[in-house]
Amino acid sequence: MNPLQYGRAIRPVTRPGPRLSAQIASLQDHRLGMSWSARDINAMLRSAGMRGFALVQARHGAPARFLGYVLFRTMADEGEILSIAVQDGFRRRGIARTLLERTLYFMNSKRVNTVFLEVSETNRAAIAFYSRVGFEKFGTRHNYYTMNNRTIHNALVLRAEISRSLLQRIKAEKRSSGNSPSASGNYHRCWSRY
Repeated sequence: MNPLQYGRAIRPVTRPGPRLSAQIASLQDHRLGMSWSARDINAMLRSAGMRGFALVQARHGAPARFLGYVLFRTMADEGEILSIAVQDGFRRRGIARTLLERTLYFMNSKRVNTVFLEVSETNRAAIAFYSRVGFEKFGTRHNYYTMNNRTIHNALVLRAEISRSLLQRIKAEKRSSGNSPSASGNYHRCWSRY
């Protein structure tokens, strides 16, 4: 049995408890090589326009397992994805796509027209993914990322217009990869506190 097939939920991250904040901070550090503390994450999420989603998996009688998250902000008609990451054992299963899709639908509901994000120029997989779903290079921030190992990387600034065609592209990307969890009905909204 695929462990993702039982009890998956996308939960809003507005005021995360200490456990979820620590899990986001740990994944941020491990996957992206950048350190935001749990305190930093809580402070960010108290800022105007800041939001996030976490994808968790629950099994009967066991605590929910944190699989990934996205943090973003909206301001007037623009949005910015600050961070998106998925646990190692669950990568390439459509989780980032699902989180991105939920984020863009949320932004669309708030009348956001344009979304930006930054990605390290060395992260070829992420650049290819964002390109496939409709993001285009908008600029470069030189010497932007200082990683935990003290290496410095440029950031590519990517931009996309939120439109029906962009949202359809993300759905098509999910279908073409064989990872279509929301189409199969396995994800549901769970608005309870994590």
